[in-house]
Amino acid sequence: MGDTLEDYIKDCFKDGYTEDEVRERLKEAGYEQDEVEEAFNHLLGGASEDTGESVDEVPEPEAPPPPIAKHRARRGKPSMLPAVLFLILCGLLLLVAGYYYLFVMEMDCTGDPESFRTRFANCRPARTGLDAGGMSVQLRIIDGSGGRCNVEMVVTGYAVTEEALKAEAELLRGKSMVCRLTTMPSSLESAAAAENECEGDLLTALKESGRLDGEA
Repeated sequence: MGDTLEDYIKDCFKDGYTEDEVRERLKEAGYEQDEVEEAFNHLLGGASEDTGESVDEVPEPEAPPPPIAKHRARRGKPSMLPAVLFLILCGLLLLVAGYYYLFVMEMDCTGDPESFRTRFANCRPARTGLDAGGMSVQLRIIDGSGGRCNVEMVVTGYAVTEEALKAEAELLRGKSMVCRLTTMPSSLESAAAAENECEGDLLTALKESGRLDGEA
């Protein structure tokens, strides 16, 4: 036990502080209980070294003792709770990001038919382009259930070189339809086949153009 703590306790007694008050001040200052008890036991076992008087025979208090200059941090092992909470938060963020990537985010598979085929197998949101007989068609997997994927098809362009095809191009360009498909479409006609469920103005335009009946 160092002299600094014992000297401070003696000063507190001289200034009229009770034993409980001194203990409380030492506790607030950060001293461990064992350390405080050892100092008290040492002091209360004999007379004061400064005056030769018993520690119980002290003068009336004149002024409060000065604050303890030395602050001792409480001992103990650091808490693992912040680290555990941080790891849990990171895990939750990864789960949310994975769910968003797999089930919500629409993947751009343009130029990567294999990736689009993989997304189609699980009806995951994705988009790609299809060149169907001079027509530029955008395909978008929206969602799906029961082994069928809901695929939106939009004719974004129609390159025509023959005068006879200009009317058909104007009829189909900008039209769209949504089909419930079990297999990836290779053309608009295959997507709009009887076994698939399609609806939209593109389906109507295909019927008007005669493409679904094999007509030019």
